[in-house]
Amino acid sequence: MSNKALLAAVATLFFVGMTHPAEAASFHKYSIAEEHSASGSYTGLIGNSKIYHYTTSCVYEPFWLNFTSGNGWVEIGIAHGCVGSGTFTYGYFSETGFGSFFLDTQPATTGDGVVHEFKIVRAGSLFHVMEDGCANINSLCSDVSTVRTENGLNLQTGLESYDGGAVVSSHVHNALQRKVSSTWSDWSGFDGWSVDGPEMCGGWNTATSWRASENAPC
Repeated sequence: MSNKALLAAVATLFFVGMTHPAEAASFHKYSIAEEHSASGSYTGLIGNSKIYHYTTSCVYEPFWLNFTSGNGWVEIGIAHGCVGSGTFTYGYFSETGFGSFFLDTQPATTGDGVVHEFKIVRAGSLFHVMEDGCANINSLCSDVSTVRTENGLNLQTGLESYDGGAVVSSHVHNALQRKVSSTWSDWSGFDGWSVDGPEMCGGWNTATSWRASENAPC
């Protein structure tokens, strides 16, 4: 995604540069919700999502904490059939923008349909990424290596697809929380959103819940 602000149908969405350069770029679309009411002050993100398995040539269900334009972002989520994962569904995290991408140690060959918590949080000068508080099905838990001196510009979540033929049923990222300085609270809600049609679908359920799908009703 280019480093520019995109105007969504009813709200302004500030994209910072999210992309996975190792994936084919002939199709690349999003269904994204954004929190930016405390722009430049974010030190953490929490969201919940159920994990299911989809056979695709690459679809991500990500959570992002974005830095200022050109300075990258930290990301955690689920990857379906993406780089390094073959046909499997994996937990992953990345410090994208610096070329670092880390798959979980084992594939989730079938999604378990259970709600999992995904978290990004600053700890000193590093950002931790965690799934289920470091006790998930495959123990995805790590420090992102690069020291950061800035807080997050905005927070985003949703669906990112590199497969125009993928069928991804409606799923929900909910219980969305933000950390501003040292305080956790709910997303302020409805700050921004963008849905790339016609394949992608998305919408707010509540201020702390976003639904998304591809080639399927949402």
